[in-house]
Amino acid sequence: MSFITEEFPFTSEYDSDLRAVLKYIREVKKLLGTYDEVIAELKEELANIQGLYDRVTALENATADLNAIRTKVDNLITGLEQLNNKEKADIENLQKQIDDIKYSVLNFERRIRDVISYIDYNVAVLENTINKEVAYLIKVISELDTKLSKQIEYIICRLDQIDTSVINPWHTTEGRISQDRNVKHIYADLADGCLTAEQYSKLGLTADEYSAFDINARQYAKHGKELLHYYWVYSPVHGWRQDINVVLTDLVCNYKQTMTANEYSALGLTADEYSALGLTAYGYYEYNP
Repeated sequence: MSFITEEFPFTSEYDSDLRAVLKYIREVKKLLGTYDEVIAELKEELANIQGLYDRVTALENATADLNAIRTKVDNLITGLEQLNNKEKADIENLQKQIDDIKYSVLNFERRIRDVISYIDYNVAVLENTINKEVAYLIKVISELDTKLSKQIEYIICRLDQIDTSVINPWHTTEGRISQDRNVKHIYADLADGCLTAEQYSKLGLTADEYSAFDINARQYAKHGKELLHYYWVYSPVHGWRQDINVVLTDLVCNYKQTMTANEYSALGLTADEYSALGLTAYGYYEYNP
């Protein structure tokens, strides 16, 4: 058990127990100190009371090691005081460590508060800056939107005023016409190579004969007369329809009695030998050895 005392404040309950033990030992020491007085009184009485001598002698023998007991008690008190001082020092050291930890924690908390305050301040500054920039951007965008809207309205107005009509040089009698009508004229005017129904009928082509030409609609519109041999004529030399250039060539060859391909091949001329003849294209028509 522990004893509450004010002798050594700020110590543990165990220290209170030690203090109680010290108290009782000191009382025993004090009580032992009175034995000298008792013995002295008894010796004084021995002279008067001889019958008590043996008892006194026995008492002296019994208390012969009283000094040793006092020494042991003193040593015990010293040991207990040292133990108490050591416990007190350990407690003070522990208290110091606890105080150091408390200080470190408080210092850490202070730093955290400083960091939080710093962050809060900078966040507030940043928010304020962002709000200002956003407000400025909104103002600029609003002004640009107003200007752009006015410019778009102006452009639309100007576009509405633009005259997109044109004069087709092949149809000047119509005056200014729309783009759509002009495109139709252009499409029709570019179809100069397209056969009319009458011209196509004159060719006398069957469906299979026409299919053999493999002509698409665009080709028919642009080059129909050329692809369908509308301009071919009958050759007076061979009697069948040919391109007019081929017919003219056949006429010249027939008049000049030009060699055929087989006749020329039969000559067996090399390229150098033919080149040595020095013939022009026209001269070749008359060359017939």
